[in-house]
Amino acid sequence: MVYAYLAYTGQRPQSTTDKLTFEDFEKALRIDLPTLRVFGVKAKEFLHRIPIHPVVVEWLKPVIEFKNLINAKDNDPVFPYNSLRIVLIDLDIKVHHTGMRIQPSHFRKFFEQMCNNVLMAHPGLRDYIMAHNTGSLDVQSYDGKLPSEIYHQYMEKWGRVNLVPEGVSLRKLINHLCSQNLS
Repeated sequence: MVYAYLAYTGQRPQSTTDKLTFEDFEKALRIDLPTLRVFGVKAKEFLHRIPIHPVVVEWLKPVIEFKNLINAKDNDPVFPYNSLRIVLIDLDIKVHHTGMRIQPSHFRKFFEQMCNNVLMAHPGLRDYIMAHNTGSLDVQSYDGKLPSEIYHQYMEKWGRVNLVPEGVSLRKLINHLCSQNLS
């Protein structure tokens, strides 16, 4: 799930995603057009809204529901960086053209490349969501936009993108997890 979130948003896995709590995601999912309100850590004091793609919303809801099963608190991080890193090490998935193991930062680069080369997203929108080049005029032009405007512009480019592999069923995964002893 976290990998979909990272790929659809281009967020920094350690300095931003690692800090997002169950409460942050619960608030975002209560909004009609789900967006996370995030302070950039590397981009000092840069408050921005991150649109949450419908595919991520679908996969995020069960994660939030599992909060009680794992005895998590509202202010606990949903995606701790070390867990993310360890899972990627265990999966040992290699990048096709280099043979190197996939790293958490590769999802940020994936988002950037999709915006640049496939979806042709406006650089200001891409950089705003990524909290990248926050001093540029392109990014500053997004600073005053309503969250709904940012969400709609994001969905105009990303709305038809489905990164979930064919044959992968959320329902089957949830049923499998529910049958496991999580304590």
